[in-house]
Amino acid sequence: MRRLVLALPIVAGATAYANVAANGFVLDDVHVILENPAARRLASPLRLLTPIVTPGGAFYRPLGVGLFAVDHALFGCRPSGYHLLSALLHLVATFLVVALGTRLATRAAGGLGGLIFAVHPVHTEAVTAIANRSEVLATIFLAWALFVHARPGRVGMARTVALNALCFLALLSKESAITLPLALAATSWLVRKDSPLLGAARVAPAVLLYLALRHHALGSLVYDSPLGYFTEESVATRVLTVATLLPRYALLLIFPHRLSADYSAHAIPTVHGLTPLVIAGFAFGVAAAAAVVVARRRAPVVALGLALALIALLPYLHFTTLGSVMAERFLYLPSVGFAIAVGAGGAHAASRLPRPFLAWAGALIIASWFAIRTADRNRDWRDARTLWEATVETTPDSAFAHANLALALLADGEDRRAADELRRAIDLVPEHWLFRLELARLHHSSGRHREELDTLVEGYRGPDTAPQLIDPALAALEEMRSGPVDECR
Repeated sequence: MRRLVLALPIVAGATAYANVAANGFVLDDVHVILENPAARRLASPLRLLTPIVTPGGAFYRPLGVGLFAVDHALFGCRPSGYHLLSALLHLVATFLVVALGTRLATRAAGGLGGLIFAVHPVHTEAVTAIANRSEVLATIFLAWALFVHARPGRVGMARTVALNALCFLALLSKESAITLPLALAATSWLVRKDSPLLGAARVAPAVLLYLALRHHALGSLVYDSPLGYFTEESVATRVLTVATLLPRYALLLIFPHRLSADYSAHAIPTVHGLTPLVIAGFAFGVAAAAAVVVARRRAPVVALGLALALIALLPYLHFTTLGSVMAERFLYLPSVGFAIAVGAGGAHAASRLPRPFLAWAGALIIASWFAIRTADRNRDWRDARTLWEATVETTPDSAFAHANLALALLADGEDRRAADELRRAIDLVPEHWLFRLELARLHHSSGRHREELDTLVEGYRGPDTAPQLIDPALAALEEMRSGPVDECR
């Protein structure tokens, strides 16, 4: 039985991601891997002092970049190897979720939680998009640290050193691991029954070392993206809009039926007043926090799972500038807490039923649906065209998705369909000059100069402002379309 508990989530996860080897490089894979010389060269430990610079901003994730260099040394420009390694790392994370759930509760709880984690469709963006591997790496080290910390007994020097090492590795993978001290504090409060403050303070050396290295590499401790979603918006607008994200994230975890590659400003507009979704967001946050407090005595592991999910979401609630308002990959780490809560609560409920096998049969049905949904979603991420076709279908009001589908169609030589998609993007966001300029370029290359002129004149806003808009847009578009030439392209 013990072997089955450990094996079933691993086998289910491997089955769900068996088709990723057929996928190519998509989206940020180009900037983070193909156009990043550091990701194609094994280097010295001095890599710890260098950032990653992409169109979305500068990042400090040296462990992930180092692993990409290992990928390149092993697989060259063949994306199948990169994808298989990402899937393998996901199985490692799954194993740690099973181990953590077992240590906190029971084998049944660990197995159920690990099974849900292994096949959850919302993980596809983190696992199948190679550039998002940082989510998986950070989760591995963070879950491992929680597993070490959750062991009963006195925390001696050896365990403290191990916690700091794991914390440091998690932070070098992705900055969202900065939530680990809070996660350790929650574990101390709800499960270990010792000082939360002491639990958080144990990894202070690792956090301070990371912050020093990060500041040296980036010149700042705060991530600064030129794509900031809330630029020039008021604090009230930021708070109200962020409130709407909580029920959206909860729905993705509980019922991941509608998945999309785009949760941008075109898909999620800013909110300037109280709406039903804002009220639902505030109510959800209060209810989740209250559930942690209420459940901490009778169901401490369920309470801890909820607390871990909420804590892991904190970096994505826009306390600082982020390039994306919302993304499915942001749920990879929070879903550890979700899986722990579901595993502990589900196993406990099943044990109290007169026919427990019915509950386990229901869990297997849900897990099977998740696995099928994940395998299907992997096919969406096969290349840029399949991804944006799927995104346009699920998010038809996304101008970003229509424009990116147009670029993919252009690459395949389907100019007419590309023009239709660009017109749709312009209809949705008339003021976006990149869309209009790309359509004008398409008309120009096809010899339709009258349509080219009409496209530009239609968006003209006056002699004083138009050149200021056109010149930077042209430069950005030229850079986006050309890009550096390297051995992988």
